[in-house]
Amino acid sequence: MGNRYYFVIFIFQTLGVLSLTALPVVCLLLAAWKGRMVWSGPRCEGKVGRMIGGGRRCGYELRGMKDFKSKQCPECGQYLGEVGAVRYVQGRFSWRVLILTLSLIGVTGVVGGGVAVYQDYQWQRMLETGEGMSLYSMRFDVFLKYLEKHPEEVMDGKEWLWAMDHHLGMKGKQITREEMGKVCEVMKVAMRSEVGLDFLSDYGDRLYQSMAQSGMMDEGMWVELAREWHGGEMRLNETKRQFGGSWMRLLVSGEEKADWFKKDEMAGIRPLWWVKEVTLNGEVFDGVVDQVKRSDYGRREFELRGKGNKRFKAGAYEIEVVIERGFVRVDDGVAFEEPTKREDWPTDVMGLEEQRVSYRCELFEDVDAAVGLVKDETFAAKMEREYSVKRCVARKFRGKVRLVLEMRRMMRVEIGEGDKVLLAAMYDEGPMVADRLKVNLVGEVRFGDQVFELSEAGHSVDWGGFPDDPVIEIVETYVGDVDELGEDVREVDVVLRGERDEWLSRDWDVEGFWDGEIEVKGVKVERWDLGEWGGE
Repeated sequence: MGNRYYFVIFIFQTLGVLSLTALPVVCLLLAAWKGRMVWSGPRCEGKVGRMIGGGRRCGYELRGMKDFKSKQCPECGQYLGEVGAVRYVQGRFSWRVLILTLSLIGVTGVVGGGVAVYQDYQWQRMLETGEGMSLYSMRFDVFLKYLEKHPEEVMDGKEWLWAMDHHLGMKGKQITREEMGKVCEVMKVAMRSEVGLDFLSDYGDRLYQSMAQSGMMDEGMWVELAREWHGGEMRLNETKRQFGGSWMRLLVSGEEKADWFKKDEMAGIRPLWWVKEVTLNGEVFDGVVDQVKRSDYGRREFELRGKGNKRFKAGAYEIEVVIERGFVRVDDGVAFEEPTKREDWPTDVMGLEEQRVSYRCELFEDVDAAVGLVKDETFAAKMEREYSVKRCVARKFRGKVRLVLEMRRMMRVEIGEGDKVLLAAMYDEGPMVADRLKVNLVGEVRFGDQVFELSEAGHSVDWGGFPDDPVIEIVETYVGDVDELGEDVREVDVVLRGERDEWLSRDWDVEGFWDGEIEVKGVKVERWDLGEWGGE
């Protein structure tokens, strides 16, 4: 890495490693020397094991004895006063042990130094890349590079925002124009995801304030951010399916999905939209373009109405729209009223531009043409298993008899690891979104020759232990009034029939309605014939 302090790091790391081996090294040096202070001294030269062919020298250490003439060796019994019985031994230097010791020291030093260099290399690499470090601990330039390299953390995470606010606060006015440009690029990445839009809608103001206080944001940079916030490229959408009639509604949005919601302003900057020209199937539209239908969440809905109330026939329409857009800064605390006419736009509009957007719109003849009824034996078997009658109640109500039917559905939904989107949709919109087909049931009660239709009055959901327990209890209530219910009517037959619904057919998520029946015979009727249930 070219660090000029590597040598110092090497020395200190080596000393640290050597300190762990100091004691055994000293012992080895003492063993190598074998000097007088340790191994030199008088020893017994008596023989032992004489009975076995010559024996060996005793070698007993006699250090501490002052007079050997009248004494014997405590080990072998040799009279020490005899000539040659005592020999003074002088220690010798052991080169082998010394070389081994120095080798161990050298290997330890090289290994320790290598570890020091590698650790410093890893540290320098961590400082340069930010890998393994907290977002708050990184250098600002490394922090920006890290976010550029990991856009998924910007689009799907939230911690980076607080870290960005921390770094901008630490840098203050020392931040450069180039660094602020990179900050803007990070913000743009965040604005391209639903999670980022949602989070910046709630907490982005403090970040915009820090950016403004740096003094490095010019008008062009703010406009680029606002353009990204409200969508760089305009799109046309439909929020619902449409049928042939006197009008056609379209939605101008800067997002790929028309159901992404965000604040109308970004750092006090709001968009101004204007539909300048509309072409239908290659011809300039000469009818009415109503542009004041709705403008919120960064979107604008406008309505086309035919000249002289001319109706739009069912069929496909190739639509091309020229949209004029600009941005205007709004002061804090000042209510903003969007101009209803192009000539009323303020003169200080920023980033004025025109975009030509194409879209293919299909108007359906009726509900049958939009969404069909679908027969599905597997789905029908699932409905038969899950539905049962909870109870059926009959009671007087405003001069008639009200029938209340409660149907219980024990809906079974298996949630896997990759079904997080479905799980969120179920909690948000209700468990029925998990059905492959839209279930729109009409209730019917039969007794004798009489048949009465019941309409759904509502439902309740008991999630229980879902999703660990895959069963959800749904109780649907169906209500209908009959003129009278004979005393002999104690049981009824119940039929639930799947049908289309015109309003639900407008929903793009509904691809088909279930075509089937659930029939339960011999349902006991609870007769509550006293009082006014739900009456005035």
